[in-house]
Amino acid sequence: MKSNFLLETVVAEKLYEELFPALPDVSSRRKADTAQVVINTLARMSIRDLADFNNAMVDYISLPKQSKEAVLQRLCVKITELKVG
Repeated sequence: MKSNFLLETVVAEKLYEELFPALPDVSSRRKADTAQVVINTLARMSIRDLADFNNAMVDYISLPKQSKEAVLQRLCVKITELKVG
């Protein structure tokens, strides 16, 4: 169980660092609330899914800046759609 927590922490930190700027322009409190939802979702993932997600984050981090911006723009649209829908 401890290793799952450690992996969860690493993935959550990567997500926070990489995706926080992609969140819509809202208050820091709302961004923190969104980050908490992401962390809670990670906590419910299986160790295998968490490892796969970690690998995807590593792939994302290695993308060129322009590709990252495109991914973040699509993510921002999806987040907005979720909030509206």
